[in-house]
Amino acid sequence: KDYASGSLKAFDFSQLLKNIPELNQLDCTISSFAFEHPIDSSNMNPTYWISISDIIAENYNDYDGFVVLHGSDTM
Repeated sequence: KDYASGSLKAFDFSQLLKNIPELNQLDCTISSFAFEHPIDSSNMNPTYWISISDIIAENYNDYDGFVVLHGSDTM
């Protein structure tokens, strides 16, 4: 969230290993993908779920696992 404007802002995962150095102890490669524009969880729908599943399918053979993070303010 951009606290000045109140608008949604994508989390910068490029700094994840810098901010959580303990992750470097894991014997794995961590990479990330984010949609260009954040999606408010109240706007999630099957179209986005299909996009997420397509991204996983396209990268399935390159990784051992996937973690999908999303907001939960409408749960």
